[in-house]
Amino acid sequence: MNISLSRNVKLHCYDILMDMGIKTDKRPDIVAVTKRAQELGGSITPEIICKDLINRPKAISAGRNILQRCQDLDLFDDRGRLTEEGQRTAEEETVFMPETGTYRIWF
Repeated sequence: MNISLSRNVKLHCYDILMDMGIKTDKRPDIVAVTKRAQELGGSITPEIICKDLINRPKAISAGRNILQRCQDLDLFDDRGRLTEEGQRTAEEETVFMPETGTYRIWF
């Protein structure tokens, strides 16, 4: 017995601009900030970053920039406390880096 079924299926295709998180272990600098914050009870300041991580205690603007980049990656909140994603980064030693691109979606 041979049974054949057929149906017309309507397909849609869109090109969309998206940010996707790509997991990488190639950012030991960011991992170091999250690990140091974890050692200090879950939070960090630009001053601590300068003193403990880049060994330039007076370069506070550099510490602010590093902390801001970590906040942009959602690893710290606006008070310098580790987020859930920051905790994961410290434990797994990998970072989800955003990658913007155009992706084709079929449905």
